[in-house]
Amino acid sequence: MVMSESGHKEGGKLEGKDILSTADYNRKKIEAVFDRADFFSENPRSGNFKHMAAALCFFEPSTRTYTSFDLAMKYQGGVTTGFHGTAGTSVEKGESLEDTIKTIDSYDIDAIIIRHPEAGAAARAADVARAPVINAGDGSNEHPTQALLDLYTLFKRKGSLDGLNIGILGDLKYGRTVHSLLLALRNYENTISLISPDALNVPDAYSIDIRSSRNEVYETNHLEDVLPELDVLYVTRIQKERFKGLEAEAEYERLKGSYNIGKKILSGAKKDLMIMHPLPNAGELATELYSTPNAAWFNQTRNSIAVRQALLAEVLGVHV
Repeated sequence: MVMSESGHKEGGKLEGKDILSTADYNRKKIEAVFDRADFFSENPRSGNFKHMAAALCFFEPSTRTYTSFDLAMKYQGGVTTGFHGTAGTSVEKGESLEDTIKTIDSYDIDAIIIRHPEAGAAARAADVARAPVINAGDGSNEHPTQALLDLYTLFKRKGSLDGLNIGILGDLKYGRTVHSLLLALRNYENTISLISPDALNVPDAYSIDIRSSRNEVYETNHLEDVLPELDVLYVTRIQKERFKGLEAEAEYERLKGSYNIGKKILSGAKKDLMIMHPLPNAGELATELYSTPNAAWFNQTRNSIAVRQALLAEVLGVHV
């Protein structure tokens, strides 16, 4: 668990600061993000980022995060540069993370958005960059912008982030979206059920942290233990890329089919159960669920540009 202490300005201002962890967000700051996301939802191409440039430094694969950050800048009149995967870059020649970031930063970039397979890499980038750094996922550590758009989607559907019964299911050990989500949920008062195989339980640091908040927290291996009470089910895939080595790969094969969510579960759930997933879906969600009113994962993807525009506006000093 690598938490940021990036020293955001008082009053919810992030201008010129890094976005490394949802540990930096209190309710006021989250609500401010939501307000700006509402503005950008209504004004998605209003030219607020003209003459500004963001570097997308993606050392790891991405579909949704890369594309939505790219479009978030371009739809507002900004430009993007950078790389998507390390093939063809000097990383292949042995260049360090710090040298890569300092090189990009020297081109008078206004923001750096980084995804990297190592926990703590975003903080390392922030240590050497002049431009503000946004963490787009650092190994199994965190993915703060995903958690914020997930909360925004949840708020839009349920009307509140308090008083809910939330189940979080899947790979809670390596799932960085889960870690950022739990850190953000410290600010609210809910019942949270952590559902995973024992081998993929949430790391102790996050478990202790969320239990020290106003939330009631339970852990179980079995979805059916808590399903009837859930208002929200947040599903995550087993993170195949975090299982390295022959023994770990064998463990992945054992665990990968632990949960398969299909229409059958709806018969034992509340009618308005909201099912979320940060995607990609690696088979844990049956395709038959996609057409149900419970499915919210493409609402999450639709909201991603507005929320990321809201976050970019703050670090770029654009006031809306």
